[in-house]
Amino acid sequence: SFFADIKERASSAGLDFGTPGFPGIVWHRPNRFEVIPPPTATNRCIPEAINNHHMVVGTMDEIDGRGFTSSLTQRGFVALDGRLADLNTLVDALPSIRRIHTAEDINDAGQILVTGFDFGVGGFTAVLAPVP
Repeated sequence: SFFADIKERASSAGLDFGTPGFPGIVWHRPNRFEVIPPPTATNRCIPEAINNHHMVVGTMDEIDGRGFTSSLTQRGFVALDGRLADLNTLVDALPSIRRIHTAEDINDAGQILVTGFDFGVGGFTAVLAPVP
């Protein structure tokens, strides 16, 4: 296992290499673990950041039969209370030629820093803000 981020309330997010499907994990003080299950057994869930409200963001991707992944299968996600959502399905205004590959960070206001690919232009970075 490894952990990618830690917050003031002693929660941290990371990846569990020892479990099939490579679920994401969140550790809460003093000794409670929360699993972020990938959508399928062939997905890997890689948390990148956590905020003080225990929202986790990161990347999920497909693992092929040889154990390899491809950037073409990467998708950014947000998770809360063990429920994972693909950011590409949550953003209404995302053109079909754009794909969010990873969610890099999240602040306590719920704003998410993402990177992705626009098939007409190239790579992009954006900040997603929650709709009240």
